[in-house]
Amino acid sequence: MSNGAETKSRIVDTAFVLFQKYGYHAVGVNQIIEDSHTPKGSLYYHFPGGKEEIALEVLRRAELLVTENIRISMAQHKNAAEAFDNHLRKLKKSIFSEQGHFSVTLLALETVQVSEELRQASVQALEMWISLYEQKLLEGGYDRAQARQLAIAIETLIDGSINMAIIFEDPKYLERARTAVAGMLAVN
Repeated sequence: MSNGAETKSRIVDTAFVLFQKYGYHAVGVNQIIEDSHTPKGSLYYHFPGGKEEIALEVLRRAELLVTENIRISMAQHKNAAEAFDNHLRKLKKSIFSEQGHFSVTLLALETVQVSEELRQASVQALEMWISLYEQKLLEGGYDRAQARQLAIAIETLIDGSINMAIIFEDPKYLERARTAVAGMLAVN
């Protein structure tokens, strides 16, 4: 990796952690510069749009990471209920790990009134995850309308449980979501 790419990645890595830990509005560009050990000129060279542009890159990275995790979880089981159970067990295990889990909705809620571009990036991420869940449900024999409705409900439940786990610093909320999703899928 070149020095420029390394610097850009370090800025995004730092912002990723800071935004998750303190929130978008509580983190300033100077804190990102200080914590990433990056000269101010380098930050603005890579991100001329400043903090908002960095947040867009953080959202894109979060989308890619979560999308990959969903794809892996869904591919490991042919049965939809088992795939979702697998996915939620992995989320519960990883939420407070060193890698952690970035809550797109927490960042989106903070910035929805500030930046249409950040809101749209959040919508894109959520739509991607819903479509992956929907596809698994279609493969599991659900009709299109039912699969879409369940996919939205599951994403809402997962996202809410992630936020609750973060707020309460307790992964049990993901276990509760796991139980609820299993119940939703047992009805079919």
